[in-house]
Amino acid sequence: MDLFLKNIKSQTYALNGWDFISAFANIPFTFYFKNPGQSDFMSSSLLRASFLRTLQEFPIMAGHLVVRDTRGYIVVDKNNLNMPEYAESQSCIDYKFVEAGKFSWDALPHPVSTVTAVPSKGANRNIKLVNVNVVRLRNNSGVALFVNMPHYVVDGYGYAVFVRRWAEVCTWMHDDTYENELPLREFVFDRAVVRDAMPTDMLPLDDACTRMYEKTSTMGHLLAWMSPETRGDVLITGTKLMPANGHIFHVSRNTINKLRSRVEQSGLARRVSDNDVLAAMISQCVAQGVHAKSRTRRMFSSLVRSLTRPLLERNNFLSLIIVDARPRLEKLMQMAPAQYVGGCITGVPVINSTHSLIAAASSDK
Repeated sequence: MDLFLKNIKSQTYALNGWDFISAFANIPFTFYFKNPGQSDFMSSSLLRASFLRTLQEFPIMAGHLVVRDTRGYIVVDKNNLNMPEYAESQSCIDYKFVEAGKFSWDALPHPVSTVTAVPSKGANRNIKLVNVNVVRLRNNSGVALFVNMPHYVVDGYGYAVFVRRWAEVCTWMHDDTYENELPLREFVFDRAVVRDAMPTDMLPLDDACTRMYEKTSTMGHLLAWMSPETRGDVLITGTKLMPANGHIFHVSRNTINKLRSRVEQSGLARRVSDNDVLAAMISQCVAQGVHAKSRTRRMFSSLVRSLTRPLLERNNFLSLIIVDARPRLEKLMQMAPAQYVGGCITGVPVINSTHSLIAAASSDK
């Protein structure tokens, strides 16, 4: 901790539009580790020390989220740090029972997650940029490790880089006992590198994107003026008014290739990407859900519809397909040795007709 506090510098990171595309969401994952029989398995001191060592390479994680005139910033003040939340507890459940429960969220009597799906203020009234909860399972049988970061600061790629680096540092501290120095790695958080990596020649926006950016939204402006903490409170209230379930689908490479082959055989002139296939499958699934949904109206669902209504005609619906822009920005991919870990995902809006997709699904049966 002393070394981290000694070396950290005050700095401000201006957030860009991409950071706010999914800023309403956290990135919460729980990792489970089975003890192979070690008495010092993932010791408390090792996990905490390696976490702080990793934090030296990610000083942005000790910053404050700030909004000034609708612009977002992460402000790192060395005299007023917003240190990550780091908790540890003991569970009465053995690893084998968690494993038998297929690592369900309900396998443990107490939630492993310490935050909701939406970034919101914690005990000190601030949004933490990292939340860690170490749960030690009964009889030292294993560890459940919860790590959360808000989309304000990183996307899924940056999240994975941080967790992977923590694992590397932890292994180094455990195996080498500091005999061989582990050089500090350089990571880039300045969003300006994304702007500078943009190609000079770009295609015009498609119709859906143009309509999305041309239309104004009173609710959008209101949310933009709110502090991140107040925005979190509003969104949490909304999720309580309209609870939602997340779903994960696995689509094999073989299935994607077969579907692409069928589309290409229809004589389509342009190349069909994996994203095209996945977007079509998601849209089909959503269309069936929209078609079959209950007529019950809730206040928050009305709010959501009011935000998307300018884009949509009757019987149309909007799907937002998330795309990582990194592979499409050659200059960004060529950065070395530094690695950009800030937000770099964008949402591609796809507007479809519910009736046409339902009709297509019916004709395929």
